[in-house]
Amino acid sequence: MEEQRSSEKEKTSRERGLLYRWQGYSCTVNPEKVLLPRPVCHAALGISHGVLLTEDGLVYSFGDLYWRHSSRSQALSPVLEGFVGGQRVLRVSAGSFHCAAITDDGVVHAWGENANGQCGVSDLSLVPSPTPVSIVDDETVPPERVWILDVACGAQHTLALSGKHEVWAWGTGCQLGLVTNVFPVQRAQKVEHLSGRYVLQIACGGFHSLALVRSLPPLKSSRQSSETCGQCRQPLYTVIDKDDHVIISNNHYCPLGVELTDEKQGQRSNQGSPALMAKTELSGPDQQVFTGLFEDFCPGQKALDGSCRDDAAKKETFHQEPAPVSVTDSSAALPKNLKRTKTKSSPYPDEQALKDYLRRMSDQSLSENFEAVPTEGSRPPSRQTSLKDRCRVDQHDKPMFPALAPLTIRDVTNLSDVAPVATQSSASSALSSQTGRDALPLGVSACDDSEVKDRAVSCQDSLTGGGGEEACDESQAKNQDSERKCLEANKSASLSDVRIEDTDGLGRRRSLPGLLSKESVSSCLGQTSMQLFQTVAGCFSRLCHLTGQHAISLNSFLQNSRDVKTLTILKKADIFLDTYKEYSVPLGNFLVMGGFQALVKPAQECFGKKLELAQKLLELKEKDASPSDLLLKLLYMPLQHLCDYGRVLLKMTACFDVSSVEYRRLQDGCLQYEVLAHLVSKQRKDAEATHSFWKNFSGKSLESLRKPSRRLVCESGNKDLTLQNSGRFSVNTFILFNDTLVHAQGTIPSKKFFSSHFIYPLATLWIEPVSDENVGLLGLKLTTPEESFIVLASSPLEKGKWLRAINQAVDHVLGLGQNGQVISPSGSQRAEPPVSRTATYTFTKEGRLKEATYNGRWLSGKPHGKGTLKWADGRVYCGTFKHGLEDGFGDYMMPNKTLNKFDRYKGHWKEGKMHGFGTYWYATGEVYEGSFQDHQRHGHGMMSSGRLASPSSSSVFVGHWLNDKKAGYGIYDDITKGEKYMGMWLEDQRQGSGVVVTQFGLYYEGAFSNNRMTGVGLLLCEDDTAFEGEFSEDWLLNGKGVMRMPNGDSFEGIFVGEWGSELKVVGTFLKPSLYETETEVKQSKTPQVGRYAVPAEQKWRAVFEECWSRLGCEFPGQGENDRAWENIAVILTSSRRKQTDSPQMLSRSQCKLLESLEVIPQHRGSVSAQAYDIIRRYLIKACDTPLHPLGWLLETLVTVYRMTYVGVGSNRRLLQQAVEEIQSYLRRIFQLVRFLFPGLPEEGGFIPESSEGAGSDSLSDSSQSDSTQQGWIVSSSSLLLPILLPRLYHPLFTLYSLEREREEELYWDCIVRLNRQPDLSLLTFLGVPQKFWPVSVSILGKEKEQVLPSTKDACFATAVETLQQISTAFIPADKLQVIQLTFEDVTQEVQTMLGQDFLWSMDDLFPVFLYVVVRAQIRNLGSEVSLIDDLMEPALQHGELGLMFTTLKACYYQIQHENTTCF
Repeated sequence: MEEQRSSEKEKTSRERGLLYRWQGYSCTVNPEKVLLPRPVCHAALGISHGVLLTEDGLVYSFGDLYWRHSSRSQALSPVLEGFVGGQRVLRVSAGSFHCAAITDDGVVHAWGENANGQCGVSDLSLVPSPTPVSIVDDETVPPERVWILDVACGAQHTLALSGKHEVWAWGTGCQLGLVTNVFPVQRAQKVEHLSGRYVLQIACGGFHSLALVRSLPPLKSSRQSSETCGQCRQPLYTVIDKDDHVIISNNHYCPLGVELTDEKQGQRSNQGSPALMAKTELSGPDQQVFTGLFEDFCPGQKALDGSCRDDAAKKETFHQEPAPVSVTDSSAALPKNLKRTKTKSSPYPDEQALKDYLRRMSDQSLSENFEAVPTEGSRPPSRQTSLKDRCRVDQHDKPMFPALAPLTIRDVTNLSDVAPVATQSSASSALSSQTGRDALPLGVSACDDSEVKDRAVSCQDSLTGGGGEEACDESQAKNQDSERKCLEANKSASLSDVRIEDTDGLGRRRSLPGLLSKESVSSCLGQTSMQLFQTVAGCFSRLCHLTGQHAISLNSFLQNSRDVKTLTILKKADIFLDTYKEYSVPLGNFLVMGGFQALVKPAQECFGKKLELAQKLLELKEKDASPSDLLLKLLYMPLQHLCDYGRVLLKMTACFDVSSVEYRRLQDGCLQYEVLAHLVSKQRKDAEATHSFWKNFSGKSLESLRKPSRRLVCESGNKDLTLQNSGRFSVNTFILFNDTLVHAQGTIPSKKFFSSHFIYPLATLWIEPVSDENVGLLGLKLTTPEESFIVLASSPLEKGKWLRAINQAVDHVLGLGQNGQVISPSGSQRAEPPVSRTATYTFTKEGRLKEATYNGRWLSGKPHGKGTLKWADGRVYCGTFKHGLEDGFGDYMMPNKTLNKFDRYKGHWKEGKMHGFGTYWYATGEVYEGSFQDHQRHGHGMMSSGRLASPSSSSVFVGHWLNDKKAGYGIYDDITKGEKYMGMWLEDQRQGSGVVVTQFGLYYEGAFSNNRMTGVGLLLCEDDTAFEGEFSEDWLLNGKGVMRMPNGDSFEGIFVGEWGSELKVVGTFLKPSLYETETEVKQSKTPQVGRYAVPAEQKWRAVFEECWSRLGCEFPGQGENDRAWENIAVILTSSRRKQTDSPQMLSRSQCKLLESLEVIPQHRGSVSAQAYDIIRRYLIKACDTPLHPLGWLLETLVTVYRMTYVGVGSNRRLLQQAVEEIQSYLRRIFQLVRFLFPGLPEEGGFIPESSEGAGSDSLSDSSQSDSTQQGWIVSSSSLLLPILLPRLYHPLFTLYSLEREREEELYWDCIVRLNRQPDLSLLTFLGVPQKFWPVSVSILGKEKEQVLPSTKDACFATAVETLQQISTAFIPADKLQVIQLTFEDVTQEVQTMLGQDFLWSMDDLFPVFLYVVVRAQIRNLGSEVSLIDDLMEPALQHGELGLMFTTLKACYYQIQHENTTCF
């Protein structure tokens, strides 16, 4: 037996902690076992994820864990979470989309969604793994970390319970309970409202929080007033005026966390322990109170309110609950079924006295038996809640007030202990550990025979789990279900039903059923009127609630405080005014749509003869009022309260001094209500007039114009306003509404029949008086987006009337926002509306804008300014307009139905066409970026073909376009074939001179015709095989020519065949003479490259022409200098504004740079050295700014240069053309610079050095003259090469390296061999005289060491390091500067050994400098020398720098011919 029990115990032990998972809806509902290494002791669930805590303190996550860096897939199997340090986890909690855990060291770790700061981590929207949350108490000195016991997670917030039983919160929302309105709160803060309270447990719902705390002891003050609360000092009694009777209630609700009881609690208290009722002022630490932080007062909290309900109103007695603070109240000892009555000793007036007083306050007050069943009581908001700022209405039109401070929800003093509390979304529950029952504020009853062990709260229901084996009987379950349905029915009725109630002599009320519950209402009213009626019903319910609040505050004011700040109609004036506005507008719309007439039949079916009670209630003088009029006046009756509020506030001003603050507040409040009452009265009159118009208008042709918000302004008679040049028998009627002008035409002189009508929205209507010979003095010109016409008034008075009415109506429409709210200040009525305005219009007439909708700026009936134009076929233009046409910068999208994609153009427009620079994305994948003219590609541009212009595009063309076709010079890179063409184009075909290079090293230059190689050309191979002759097709030789071999042999004759295959040759074979050297053979036989190529001056003419046009010149060099500078300023200013409006904002330094460039430099006459330096600095800034014309030019030239000589274009045969192209750039840019600065000398001009700038080193020394007179030689190289060459250095130097590749290999082989030798051996080999050999050298700044035969890389080390910097310089002047510094270092070291008077001779200098060059080991020295030689300024070739450069060049050639075989 013992063994059996032991085995069963072990089996139970093994099964404990097993995890089962199941899903609903389309998934399986069968629980599936989830295997984990250790048993699960706790689980927490979020919206679509969950966390598990095992016995060994490990945490697993499962579900939708999208915050991880992996893909957003469902984690079906639990995933182990890693914690820093491997701490053991004690508790876990899950919010909607985040999780939290507490480790054994008292630290909170959080992970998941952090968009609202709920994870307590800064600068992260997603926290992928558990991250510690810093919780530090700054009030202690020094600040110390807070030890955490428990944690709870909501949707957007997290709570933590510290070891001191204090609550800490972080996240977003008033449910945090923090005194702040700045969210999110990313650093944990203490909930100060719970300071001093002993918090036992915390729980979080979706948007509310719950805390279980111990009750505070009652106040012991014996002088406490019996009429006010000892905690919040608010009245314990409330008085509510209900028509002809008053409800006095002492169900006080204290927001400071004292106590709150309800009817059912009192019943349980009396039944459970009658002895508790005899205790007085007893409160200990075992008493516990629920404290909540609620975002909204949800429907489940109706039991907490002290207001009267329908069920309580139907009873003849009033039940009073036990007093929460002190149970010595005599009323608390009364039996619960004892009727509570008002005695003479009460300080409050009786019903009749209060009613008479209120009637005297309002001369025109009416008894209101028309009300909605209240959904909320008079529960006040918390201390930190402002009704003005926090009130909002949910989907059931129910007022809700967020609570920022903890509120006492339920006192559980009579229960010994409350263990678990739970929340979720908008429901809360608590469980008593003593009785095993839920301590719910609503008093949800549980089964008598079932002990509740646990509870759970979902988004809409609260569930409790029973620990016993017996279930509730079926009858109790049915009763609970019926009660729940009854409560839900009452809630829905209170929000939507409009009821008429009658009161008999005994004070009992009889209610007629709500109209909205009738099915016939929807069919009678129609969809539009039914929606309006539902809106009216919802607003009416809120008005009833506000009226009750006003009655309470007014009674308290008259009885006790006399403080105007407590008056609800002043304190919450914004809510009152907005609610009455919200009620008046749909009520007027309902009247316009004829809703009251349609409502008569269902009202009579619903009310029957009791509808006559409404006439008695309204006290109408007319005895035979129609039912529709009764309903109209009945629903308009609440709006009369506005006048009552104003009169009450006005009479109260007599109680205060004129100069007091209270007097001014009352006066301001009175004025607000009077203004609104006047506005509401006007709205009613407008609605009645409009309803009368539609009622008398029996024609059906204009019935489609009837809309709820449309109001009639005025209507013309048959001859009051006529159309100019109208027919003799035509009838023209103009009807002005508050949003449109309707022109109805017909042939029968009756308003009831019209053959057609035209609608003109007022937002796009312009009117102006016309007085000329043809029209006379009575004409009015009406302008619309699609037409203009003139109407003639019958008299000057009629003309002024219509002019004023239309202008006022247009101005009113323009003053309304998109939501219908007035955005222009009241009282600012203009004589006429603005000519320029923002509006939306849909074109209807034939033309390019048919069925297109425009939203943006208008000017006199035409789109003008920024706007968006959308066509019905999907085309969209967003940009600027001018006089109705696209003009300026815009974004245009056009659908391509074949490919189901969009063509898109983003750029400049002119007169409705693409004109200027822009980018066009084709649906086929091609992208064009360049100039447009008249909707065609015209000017310089780049076309990329392929998949969205990616690097794998099939082809790229950069060049000139003419009428949407390639024409002029351009580069075509065929990536698929691996060929690049650089030459002339005509009609999208290669025509004229051109060059073709391939990826296999072939080079061709010659003539092209009809897109083919035709005529004489030169073909070169990678191995230097060359053919010069006639071609007929691409790579097809056909005619006379000469073929030269790399060894000097050649063929001369007639060639036929394709290159790369068989060739037929008829001619002569030539072999070089035996007496000719190899060099002579190469020089005589090598063909000259570049003869058939396009000259550099003819390349990229369109780019320079575009730059000249931006400066305002039609032709290069022809224009006005002042106009050019003005154009530059305009371009920079407009571009800066455009960049400011774009999402990519300019930095402060960029803005300052643009502002400095907008200033026109003032240089007149000849340019001095100082002015030359200013010009140079200006050019540097201008070329660094792409918005400047010069900057755009430089950026474009760099782009086309790289497109030409990068990739397949990196062919050594193109070196000479690349150098000539750079030199051409310099000459043409220098022409632009001299046009902007006319005082600048020509190429080679001289600027003398001024005395003021003699000491300035701002100019480069490379441009100094060697003449006796100091100054500067002006050249395009010295001025522009430092700006241009660094941007082109990489492709250019690559071509130099390819051209000198064979020489560089020979040179580098010698360098490697020579550098293997020590210093003394290398000096000896190079022939350096021994007097120049250093005896001792200083290494790394240390003491000098003797040079030994084995010493290496020590001699002339400083000069070697200096020469190595030549590879880091870009322009020839800087490279020459490096060479000069190298010579100075060598000279300085030699003078140290031989004395300062030492002078070099060339025989001594050359071997020493040769040693320095060898030790410098410059990898591509030949390319460096060639670049300097080609681009060096002519003025420097014959000076000292020229001699130094010649020495370096000689050293390079000497190294190539050194015999290094001995090493």
